[in-house]
Amino acid sequence: MMPRLDGHELCARIREFSSLPIIMLSARDEAADRVRSFELGADDHLGKPFEPRELLLRLRAVTRRLGGGGAPAIKAAGLELDLRRGVALRQGKAGAAEQLPLSPDEFAVLALLAKHGPAPVRRDDVFALLRGFDRSAVDRSIDVMISRLRRKLGDDHRRPRYIKTVRNVGYAFIG
Repeated sequence: MMPRLDGHELCARIREFSSLPIIMLSARDEAADRVRSFELGADDHLGKPFEPRELLLRLRAVTRRLGGGGAPAIKAAGLELDLRRGVALRQGKAGAAEQLPLSPDEFAVLALLAKHGPAPVRRDDVFALLRGFDRSAVDRSIDVMISRLRRKLGDDHRRPRYIKTVRNVGYAFIG
């Protein structure tokens, strides 16, 4: 019932590039709809209307099933990404870890790139993570975000240490 794309199609598209937990909240709550949600990779399906407390408990259950409270950290090139807390740490000059001042979207992009390692991530996949699939062909918001992220990481686009632009594809984490 969403414009241009239904929840099942969105779930299938997200599963093409991400294993993040998905809970479907839908007015379509027939058995066939619930089964289809699970077949497409959803972790849970809750029909509307629902009790907020039930949603909270289902969120906790999905989190527990997927690793007891969250995923481990990713460590590469002097960075540590705590996926559970959404925090990026970098080894400082004195050896102590310093927290990078990343927005939630910047952290999500950095984590997506780091999870793929040196394999390039398409710009469309980065865009889908942040904005869904509804975008303009001339939208440059991802490029602006990558530029801000590089600045906060102290990365130089000419000689990258963390994020490399892959021409006509997207970006790669080279840490």
